[in-house]
Amino acid sequence: RELALEAALVCADGAVIIDPITSKVLRLYALGPLVAMQVIENFRAHALAPFAFTHDAVHGQAGDIERFSFLSGWTSTLTACADLDRLVTGRPPLGAITLIGVGAQKEANQSRDMLAQAPGAPFDLDLFPIETTNHWVVRTSPEGCTKALGLKHLAEMLGIVPRDVAAVGDWYNDLDTVSYTHLRAHETKANLV
Repeated sequence: RELALEAALVCADGAVIIDPITSKVLRLYALGPLVAMQVIENFRAHALAPFAFTHDAVHGQAGDIERFSFLSGWTSTLTACADLDRLVTGRPPLGAITLIGVGAQKEANQSRDMLAQAPGAPFDLDLFPIETTNHWVVRTSPEGCTKALGLKHLAEMLGIVPRDVAAVGDWYNDLDTVSYTHLRAHETKANLV
């Protein structure tokens, strides 16, 4: 959207396909409201600041947005939300597409370990550091949702075969996307692969 592209976009690690001109959501995978609440409760129990990603913004408590300002590099729309619980449980049909908890490494590891033990949890789980800070992120997203799958769905919607699709990525979560396409570029540090 920031690039003012006119073609449909695969966003949020493949959870959203959106028309950037009309902002119409063409396809969306969301975490269910009960799952979202359990994840947020887990984050809070481990002293992590919870943030909810929706198709149009990243939502969090005002103080957490100020404290973790690096999130502004992920989105141009950070929204202070007085009631995150209500947002993730009362926003059908779109809902939260990704939830993250941000905090110290020890607490992030504990949160991830507890979430990983949930039997049949309908979400994928990641843990990674923010290299420019001492913060760690626990990220949950809809199970099996990837940028490659989103790109595949978009190509199918448009009737385009993979050999006619190009992808550019700049982070590890883009690797599956660029491997789906025939023409690809992926930046890793200063290297283009």
